[in-house]
Amino acid sequence: ATIGRIARYTMNESFDQVIPDSEYIILGNDFSDGISISADFHGLGSIVFGDDGSLLFSVGDGGNDEEDEPDQNHFYADQALQDGIISEKEIVGPYRAQLLDNLNGKILRINPLTGEAYPSNPFYDPQNPDSDQSKVYSLGHRNAFAFVKVPGTGDVIADNGNPGILFSGDVGGGAWEELNL
Repeated sequence: ATIGRIARYTMNESFDQVIPDSEYIILGNDFSDGISISADFHGLGSIVFGDDGSLLFSVGDGGNDEEDEPDQNHFYADQALQDGIISEKEIVGPYRAQLLDNLNGKILRINPLTGEAYPSNPFYDPQNPDSDQSKVYSLGHRNAFAFVKVPGTGDVIADNGNPGILFSGDVGGGAWEELNL
């Protein structure tokens, strides 16, 4: 079990080398605020910038309905619980995608400079602006591993909440694939 993290690095003037010690962690400083990953699959996916400058990225559901089965050696929910990566209520396998206070199974939208949520996000909570819920742009994804933004389809003002049209390929379990608009 571990966490996913979004970090920014600064390049030198020639754009051929990262400046040492320039890492800035936007999301995922430690186990308590990172993106929970408790399986060998359905972790982090794509990163795109909205027309409004927002940073959008996809996260798989991080689990499977077989998570509780001890003979499944690629699930780490018990370790994630023990390490404080997830809580007891989050041991629901793929149904984490439906929990608003969990980052799994979502497309998230944050300010790329600060990591903060935008008040224009659909589930933004003004009482808790840094909450996981506030960062959610779209939920219920199994594994939105790949998604793209159609250029020039959004607004340039982040407060309007329209980063552009997104196409998300939600990877199926071997039987079918799903395309979300």
